[in-house]
Order: sequence, then structure tokens, then C-alpha cells
Amino acid sequence: MANVTAKKISALSDGELNNADLRQFMAVCEKEGMVQRITREVDNEFEIATIMWEMHERVGLDAPVVIFENVRGYKVPVVKNVLGSYKRIALAAHMENWRTAERKDVIHYLAGIMEKTGDWLAPVVVDASRAPCKEVKLTGDAANLDQFPILKWHPDDGGPFILMGITCVMDPQWGQNYGSYRLHQFDSKTTGVVANVLQDIGVYVSRARMRGEKEIDCAVAIGCEQTLHITSGIKMPVIGRDAELKMAGALKGSPVELVKCEFSDILVPASAEIVLEGKLSTTEMREEGPFSEWMGYTAAGSMKQPVFTITGITHRKNPQFQSCVSAHIHSETQILYSIPYVKWYNDMKKSVVGFKDLTLPLEMRNYYAVISITKRIPGWGKQAIYTALGSGFGMATLNGVIVVDEDVDIYNIDDVLFAVATRVDPELDMVTLPATAVNALNPAVRSLLPPQKPGESFGMISKVGIDATRKWASENGRTKATSKMSLPDSETLKRVRNDWSTYGLKL
Repeated sequence: MANVTAKKISALSDGELNNADLRQFMAVCEKEGMVQRITREVDNEFEIATIMWEMHERVGLDAPVVIFENVRGYKVPVVKNVLGSYKRIALAAHMENWRTAERKDVIHYLAGIMEKTGDWLAPVVVDASRAPCKEVKLTGDAANLDQFPILKWHPDDGGPFILMGITCVMDPQWGQNYGSYRLHQFDSKTTGVVANVLQDIGVYVSRARMRGEKEIDCAVAIGCEQTLHITSGIKMPVIGRDAELKMAGALKGSPVELVKCEFSDILVPASAEIVLEGKLSTTEMREEGPFSEWMGYTAAGSMKQPVFTITGITHRKNPQFQSCVSAHIHSETQILYSIPYVKWYNDMKKSVVGFKDLTLPLEMRNYYAVISITKRIPGWGKQAIYTALGSGFGMATLNGVIVVDEDVDIYNIDDVLFAVATRVDPELDMVTLPATAVNALNPAVRSLLPPQKPGESFGMISKVGIDATRKWASENGRTKATSKMSLPDSETLKRVRNDWSTYGLKL
């Protein structure tokens, strides 16, 4: 496991990531050659998303930040793919080895920080005069969404969407929650907010409805400190108050600075580019979606979700509109969606007997987990399956779990498929669980349940567990054990790799 103590990044000069707001972060990325600017005019529908799609096709996980400086009809530039690589997520998390960080390094690091709650730092509230997000204040008719490049990104989307906003709501007992939820723009003053009961915001809305409140204060911050985009996506336990903010403070080594909203007591990131303030209804629902989501499909139909009504807007001078695209396997949302299971990673590390590591492969759109274990007795593979699928995250999110031995590289999908193909007798080594309720956006669900309460949307799907560990002759009634893998002699392989350049091979 990586060193989990948050340290200043020695490769950067002091102050470059001190507060790590969007502008500082992009300045560092540009210095490191990770930013591309498009100055020619681009269309205000589909062209931006299509450019990003093609970039992901050509470059994969190393695609740069892209700044669209000239979007037709708007004075505000669009910034895409800021956290669209694990290196930049590692940079935002202040990991010292960010230049070489891979997915597993990021997950292990975040899992370690999450466990060390004693090192978390509480946020601080600053005066409005010190908050960049207060430089421009808009009320009345001037507080409208039409001035910002909120665009329809894909042909089958139900309309324009805000995709990288951090939505802030408050509960009198639990404090504030900061989460990443899509917002479907309905008109210049209203949006929908995906607030399913399986998400934290959905729980907050349900609790408010039970208290008899018809609406709650809500704010959406766009273009924040990038550390907050990491922690706001993690499924947090209720640890005191402001868990997302406290963990973000630990990652960057200094407290997150907040400022009070103009029209409510909600506290928002002081360095945000844009802050939308308003009321989130607990009773008024409107058809939201569809949208081309991270799973690679346009979610079928639409969902009735709470309406968010804008009452005021503040923003920095010359604001920048941070957004992202979905659907492509290497898109920013797909990469960021691999972050939320960090808490579950820690849960499984404690619960799965013989646990070695865990990942949710991008290739399987995070709907399957692959767990590696050290297997010492027959049946441990199935024990890991039942533990994983019986957990809250496993039941609510996963379609299946694959368990392998520690000799399989779980971050190499080819190795995982090799284990499934050569170590699994389907009749003996696969188990299924009856259908259970999951997030309605899951593209594999067999049916959608009619909402029982406002904002509730569920689909039904069964679960599968695949025990792809090496089998013993005595396991599950077998009489033949899994054969030994054919591999080169380890010492000879080491010597050949060290001497590779001496063979004269142009490979």
C-alpha cells in the first residue's frame, strides 16, 4: 500500500498547488504539457463532445485537458477532461509519484487517506471579500443559465446538461453533503437534479420530505478545487459533518476554504468559478433525461426527479465552465466513476478472507468487480463472492463479481479473462443471486419498478459470482486439480529482460 500521508509535491514549486483551485490546477497542467487549447470557433451542439470522443479514441487514458476558447454564442470558455487521467487525479490528490501513478496507485492511496480520519482537516469559512466566487453577483432576471455554455452533448440526450457541478445540500442532523450529480437544464431558471434514494442527495431530500419541508436550500458549484471533485464522488459514511470537505483537506494538506451563500446558510467552495443558488423541491418532480451516461448507453427513457430553481448566481470575473463528456470508455466520467468504490475497497479488505486486492475494470464499465485472494482452503473463492455481493455496494451497484488468485493481474483484463476461461467449470464455479433492486441507470436491468415515492427509481437485476481461482482436486466434487501455468523460468526471464538490448532485436 502506498504511503498515505498527504505531502507537498516536491516536484512543484511552493504555492503552485497551495489552494489548487481550477485555475491553479490548469496552470500546473499547462506547465507540464497536459493542456491543449482550441481557439477556432466550435459549434454549440455536439462538436465539442465529438472532438473529445475522437481524442479519447486516438489517445486513450492520456488525453489532455482541452480548453475550448471560442464556443459559438457564448463568451465563457468550456474546459473539458481536467480529471480525465489517473495522473491528473493523482496530481489533484497531491501524490508525490503522480507522474507515474496508475489506477491502482490512486485507489490504494485514496483508500489509505480515507481510513486515516484522524488526519482529516475541517474546512474554514472565509469572509465574502476574500472569496473569488463572489466577484460578480447576479439576481432577478440576470441570474439565468443562458449565459453559460450548458450544452446538449449527445444526439439522444434529453437536453442540455451540467455535468461537473458539485451539488451542496444541508441536513440539520448530518450537516452538508457535497456530491456530483448531473443537472438537466429545463429553461433559464430551472434544472432537474438526479436525486435517487440510492444516492446521498436522495436520502437528504427524503429526510426533508419526512420533516414536512416542501423545498430545501441547494447550491451548485462549478469549477472548484479539483480535490473536491475526487472526494465528492466517494460514497462517504456519515463521519461527523462535512466528510467530503475534511478528506479533501487531508489530501491537499490545508483546509478547504468555504464562503456563505447569498441566499442561504449553505457554504460553498470559495474559489469556485460559478455558484448557482436556489431551492430544490421535495415535491415537484419533472421528467429528467435521458442522457448518454458513463456505461456507454443512453439511459432508456427518463426519470422523474426534483426540480432545482435558481434564485441567484455568483461567479468569478471571466469565469470558466468546467464540464466533461460521458459514454466513451476513456471519458472523464468513466474514470471518475472508478473513485466512488474506495470506501467499499476498505470494507472488502476487512471482510473478505485472504483479501489481496480489488478493482472494477473500466472495460466492464464498473459493473463487475474483480477480487484477488490468497486461497488456502477449498471454497474461499465462493466465500469472497457472497461477502462482496452481500454488501450494500455489491447489492446496489454490481452485476457480478469475479474472484481470482493472487497470481492474476487484476488490472489486466486479458489475465482476468484467461483465468475465467481456464479455471471455471460453469456448473460448479458460478453462482447466481435472485433479482434485487439497483440504480435504474443500470443498462442490464430486466425491468424498471414504478416509483413508490417521489424521486425513487429502481431497476431489477440478478447477480452472478464467478470463482476463477485455481481449484483443488477435492473442491466441489472434483477429482482433478487446476493444472500449473506454463511460464518461463523466473531467473532466466529476469536475466533476458536485463540483457534485452544486447540481442540486437529491434523490438
